[in-house]
Amino acid sequence: TVLVITVNTLILTFLTDRYFADYLKESYELHVSEIIDYATAALSSEEISLRQMAIELESHLNDPIVEIKLYDKNGNLLADVGRENFLDMPMMGSRFSRMPMGRTIDLSTQETRQFEIESDGQILGIVNITIHNIAENSFVAQKFKSALLVNSVASFGITIVIAVLIGIYVSKKMSTSLKETEQLATEIQMGNDVGYVSSDIKEINAIRESLLELNARLRLKQKTRKTLVDQLVHQTRTPLTILQSHLEAIQDGIIEVSDDELKVCQNQINDIKSIITNMS
Repeated sequence: TVLVITVNTLILTFLTDRYFADYLKESYELHVSEIIDYATAALSSEEISLRQMAIELESHLNDPIVEIKLYDKNGNLLADVGRENFLDMPMMGSRFSRMPMGRTIDLSTQETRQFEIESDGQILGIVNITIHNIAENSFVAQKFKSALLVNSVASFGITIVIAVLIGIYVSKKMSTSLKETEQLATEIQMGNDVGYVSSDIKEINAIRESLLELNARLRLKQKTRKTLVDQLVHQTRTPLTILQSHLEAIQDGIIEVSDDELKVCQNQINDIKSIITNMS
């Protein structure tokens, strides 16, 4: 999230530097054309008052234009708008509606351009238009970059908070699933009966399925081993019983010790040896 916001901010700043100056230049040229057209019409007409001229020219105080002065052909000043009015002029909507308190105009970045007002080959007057000679230092450009920086910082903070919350949620969910899996492994180790409990995490489900499969194999091996041991015990008990009964009969004098009797006992001992060999 930090990387995405940083890259996004750099790209937007680059695009601002690249295209915003062109936008201000086009806006300036449009306003200059409108000012000259209006000044030509105003100086050609005797019905337009000086106050009306000032009001109409004031509407063109749009960054980067900071001052407009209109003179007649004799050099008399007819309208002077700007500077004191520029600080309160509208700039690109409500977000840039007024300059902040204490903000001053940097005269070192301004220049005045003079245009002659002509009609039918006759000079009607002169209009002086003062503008920022560096588009990047204009109020709109500075405010736009400032808003971009503030919004980037806000976006950074919001996404970090969301990322942390998601991380805590995922971590808690993962931790709970791992604890349940640990308990499952403990129950298997103790030989208790366990059942499958599904989890929302695919990897945890795979581990639990492997544990249950291992438990099933262990139980099957235990059952097979118990069956085998029971069979071996049974097979061992038979020759031992026969051997014991013959020895007791010999001790009681019921059976005399003979080669045949010794052979019977030897056979039973061989059977026990064979069973032990199979058990190995």
